[in-house]
Amino acid sequence: MTNNLIATISKIIKTETGYSIAQNIGVRPEQINRLKRGERKVDNISLDMAQKILDYYANVTIDIK
Repeated sequence: MTNNLIATISKIIKTETGYSIAQNIGVRPEQINRLKRGERKVDNISLDMAQKILDYYANVTIDIK
C-alpha cells in the first residue's frame, strides 16, 4: 500500500470506534481495535479490508452531509 493510503486509513481508524467500523465492514471489533492500539500495523492489512474501511468512511461522510 502507498504511504497516503496507509495514512488515510490510520486517520479513519482513529476517528471512529472499533465497534462501529467492524460492524459495518464485516470484521470482528478486535481486528480494528488491534490496529487502533498499534498491535497490528495498518500496512499489513489486506487490500480488501483497506477498501472496506475506505468505503465505510465514504458512506459515513456522505450521511453526515
